[in-house]
Amino acid sequence: MQQLKLEKSHEERTERNKHLAGKLAQTLKELEEVKKMMDEKGNSMTDTTPLVQIRESLQRLKDENKELDIRIGVLVRSLNVDIRWFI
Repeated sequence: MQQLKLEKSHEERTERNKHLAGKLAQTLKELEEVKKMMDEKGNSMTDTTPLVQIRESLQRLKDENKELDIRIGVLVRSLNVDIRWFI
């Protein structure tokens, strides 16, 4: 009788141990996924490439704007000269 109780208790604990081991494996898998996501977010937050590209684009736009201002000035000047020629 005592032997049967011990065997049953052993089986129950073995089954519970298997269940907890499976649960632990699942939790560890989820933890690894969360760590991976955190690493990806951390890397994207420290990556300054987009900021550098924006700054370079802004500088190109400023340079183009200056060039267009010069072209507009030259055109206005030449139009003023042409109009005086006809008057």
